[in-house]
Amino acid sequence: MGIINLPAYTDYWNNDLRIPNVANIMSLKRYQQIRRYLHFVDNNEDDGDRYFKIRLLLDMVREFFLKYEEGQKFSIDEIMIPYKGKKAGSRKQYMKMKPSKWGFKMFARAGISGYICDFLLYGVDDTFRQCNFTDAERSLGLGAMVVLALCKSIHNKPGSTVFFDNFFTSFEAPPPCCARTSRRADWPGRPPSRDHALSPRWPPSKSSSKVSTWACENLALQ
Repeated sequence: MGIINLPAYTDYWNNDLRIPNVANIMSLKRYQQIRRYLHFVDNNEDDGDRYFKIRLLLDMVREFFLKYEEGQKFSIDEIMIPYKGKKAGSRKQYMKMKPSKWGFKMFARAGISGYICDFLLYGVDDTFRQCNFTDAERSLGLGAMVVLALCKSIHNKPGSTVFFDNFFTSFEAPPPCCARTSRRADWPGRPPSRDHALSPRWPPSKSSSKVSTWACENLALQ
């Protein structure tokens, strides 16, 4: 079913659209029974986790993902798991820039092949339920904490490169550098900077910004 998508799950048993690889395994009635009564945990074991009913399944899937890792270049971004039902409550999120705008939000780290190596299911306070952060790391904000959490599971950290957009960045998030930050008062607008980060901005047809953790006294903009 995950490979051949049909408009409705009953179509896999439809006489005109029948898919033998699915329909020959079990009857439609049997599938509907399993679909109705499928359960993973005891409701009495609710520990306040927003996803406690499927947390065990999520952990099993994540363990399989962590066993496979390709290369040393990764990308971190948000993924929407489509859902338009009315039973998810506050777990259902809306993101207008995504192809699937309604659903469950997940943060994922993927390799150059597109295969997901690690993921975090967004659950407000439960997002980092299984992560340990220092007070300094928590002060960086949600985006940086997501990057830190997903990078901890990288197999070969030395030499690895991780790409992500500005949602996950901040002045505090880049790693410290040894070089001093150049602060040229004669630059137009005097670009904002912090102790170990330089952020020049210039106005072409559209405003562009660039943040770097490397700077020197003789740095000049062309």
